[in-house]
Amino acid sequence: MSIDTARPDLTAASTANQADTVPTKSEVHAALPPAVFEANTARSLRYAALSVLLTVLPGVLAWNFLPLTWSWTPVWLLYVLVAGTCTTGVWVIAHECGHGAFSKNKLVQDAVGFLFHSALLVPYFAWQRSHAVHHAKTNYLSQGETHVPKRADRESGQ
Repeated sequence: MSIDTARPDLTAASTANQADTVPTKSEVHAALPPAVFEANTARSLRYAALSVLLTVLPGVLAWNFLPLTWSWTPVWLLYVLVAGTCTTGVWVIAHECGHGAFSKNKLVQDAVGFLFHSALLVPYFAWQRSHAVHHAKTNYLSQGETHVPKRADRESGQ
């Protein structure tokens, strides 16, 4: 199937000047199906389970098959890279719980958020509060908490 038969409305002539056009936020929002904006507990729990599996599996494999000798250091460094990448999935789930996007059920959301944050040694409820403050002050030149640019009109630069 070619582009011409799949989407006959997409031709070189019809898309010639669209490369420089950036869609608005509302256009992107309208192009997405409504289901992506709804928290689905069952789907979220499947993603959480997958993240845990992908985080634990490299550790189990490394423990069982990689010798703890200096000659295996490069392989252990590769393991650290893989395990760290997989653990990012756990952090993303924990982060979504903190934003209230994991589930409509607050008890489920806070339980998963608490468990995942605890596994990452981050206090969930304190992080949730400080992160909400961070988002409330994002892009404020004078009130931002992180990435505040230096200012020429202040002696301290802040």
